[in-house]
Amino acid sequence: MFIRKLLLWIVLLFCSVPAFAESSSFHHWYQFYQQKLKADDGAAFDLLQERYSALLPSAEKLYVSGLLFDYLSNRDQPYYGASQHRDSHFARQEALYVDAMYLRKEGQYDSAVEKFRAVLNHAAQLDEKNTKELIYYQLCYTLNEQGELHKAKHFCSKLQQQIDSNDSTLLPKYLSYRIIANNFSYRGEPHLALANYQKMLRTLPANADRSGAFNDIGNQLREVSQFQQSENYLLDALAIRRNASTPTELAQVLHSLAQLYADWHKHEQAESYYQQALALLRKDQHTFGLAMTYSGLGSLYIEQGEFAKGKELLNQALNEANLGQNHRLSAEIHYRFSLAYLQAGELQASLSHADQAYQSAVSMDFLSLQAKASLQLSETYKALADFPRAYECYYRYAEIEFRLRDKDTTSALEALDLAQQQFEYQLRIAQLQSDNDKKLIELQNYQQKKSLYSLLIAAVLIVVGLFFLTSQQKENNLSSI
Repeated sequence: MFIRKLLLWIVLLFCSVPAFAESSSFHHWYQFYQQKLKADDGAAFDLLQERYSALLPSAEKLYVSGLLFDYLSNRDQPYYGASQHRDSHFARQEALYVDAMYLRKEGQYDSAVEKFRAVLNHAAQLDEKNTKELIYYQLCYTLNEQGELHKAKHFCSKLQQQIDSNDSTLLPKYLSYRIIANNFSYRGEPHLALANYQKMLRTLPANADRSGAFNDIGNQLREVSQFQQSENYLLDALAIRRNASTPTELAQVLHSLAQLYADWHKHEQAESYYQQALALLRKDQHTFGLAMTYSGLGSLYIEQGEFAKGKELLNQALNEANLGQNHRLSAEIHYRFSLAYLQAGELQASLSHADQAYQSAVSMDFLSLQAKASLQLSETYKALADFPRAYECYYRYAEIEFRLRDKDTTSALEALDLAQQQFEYQLRIAQLQSDNDKKLIELQNYQQKKSLYSLLIAAVLIVVGLFFLTSQQKENNLSSI
């Protein structure tokens, strides 16, 4: 009877111990991984391997495999997928997915898109919703970067439909809203870009890395000539990335600041930031970043009257863009060449480059470049005394510009300001919540220790009780003899 009471008491004690081992969602794990990646490189890799090993074949496992590729390729280490069953459906998907990521990193965009689409076709046949979401994301991202903006629009739209119609998504929603906003921004639809940046801010966790979001918003504000607001966002992004980021990530924000100061006619600051970005990108041999930085710096030199120096850099930029199959960037560089040749009085060369920029912009549905190239064609035709064509191009420019600068853009800017204020408020609340959580964890740990001590005492009592009963039985046996 005594032992039965002790066991019942111990069971009650066990039931009173709180459960601490609740599993977190993938979104929470992803945030934790991003934080660990900044603080402890080796521990972040361990997290990736553990997550990959623990997952069954799924879209989530495919995404984690892509994170493993990013991690290892950024450290010049090979990765081909880690599936143990090479003949399985998942292994075939993983091989295509990792190949696509490798090809994209190498600037072979057409081949990368082909591989991603092969994964999408398999997912569509099996109606794998999460895999379709993942590949819509990758195709939107890849085609944006390549400059195939009209093709990207299709997949970005599919992605937006899926995340807007589902509360539960594979990827954190802020990642998807960011690349959707990028597509609208590149195509010259600022009010839609800003609306999606607003959604991104609303879904961005308080403890997330905000530098990428701030960089993109800063660039969009620069596009609509909101230079002071743009500077605020970009300097915030720079402060974050100077503390913890890869050289390429830091170079991205430096380049954005250089673009801002160039458009703002603050040439010394622009050149300084371009040179800082270039120093980092040359070490990493980042094709896309080099092309953009050569292009920006070349244009800056031309604007300051250093034509030969600027033209040489623009040629380097065009070579890098063509090497990387980046049609959007190539079109931008042709536009910059046209500006340079018009300034130098070489009108036919200016006309040729402006026309190439315009035709490429039309094929890519790139509205903002269509506007700039139309204005450039108008200026060049005017210099050639071809006034009917100059008027035609200027009218087209005005028509596109009116679409870009409508009241929706003003409303979107106001909404973005509100979203930023709400985000900062949520950030302060999250910090207070974090402090409270730490205190709660300390209290729970104290309570857990008390419970463990109680269990230890109970165990000792059991041992003593058993010893007592055994001794009692021996005495009874001896007495009966």
